[in-house]
Amino acid sequence: MKTAAAWIIVVLFIGAGVWYYVSMGPRESVMQEETQTSEEEVMAEPTLVGSWRSEQDAKFTRTFTASGSVTDSYEGIESATITGTWEIITADELPPIGLPQVDGTIVAIQFPEEALYYSATLSDDTLLMTYLSGNGVLMFKRI
Repeated sequence: MKTAAAWIIVVLFIGAGVWYYVSMGPRESVMQEETQTSEEEVMAEPTLVGSWRSEQDAKFTRTFTASGSVTDSYEGIESATITGTWEIITADELPPIGLPQVDGTIVAIQFPEEALYYSATLSDDTLLMTYLSGNGVLMFKRI
């Protein structure tokens, strides 16, 4: 009787192990495949990094670096140059300051005295940045 009970317990443990392996194993590989696909898609998209000249005012340029800094400069006025940081965020990461919820790419720029949030549309050589605060649209060409 004791031997039969021991065998039942061993079989239950083996069954639980097989169930755990089968149910948890495929999830990890699916998640790895999704992560690899996402990284490939990101690499295939045009990059924000680089220098952009305003189409509305050719003296205004905005430069994004891979390290996360952004510099706005205005030709001929050195004191107008300002440097801050930038990052791509999700709509869920927007601060609760009454900005509209948008789909797509959101660029957050933090300058020393202000934070700016844009909905961005990007191609290889054009950048369209729409202020989420409703202050207009900036159009840039890559330089």
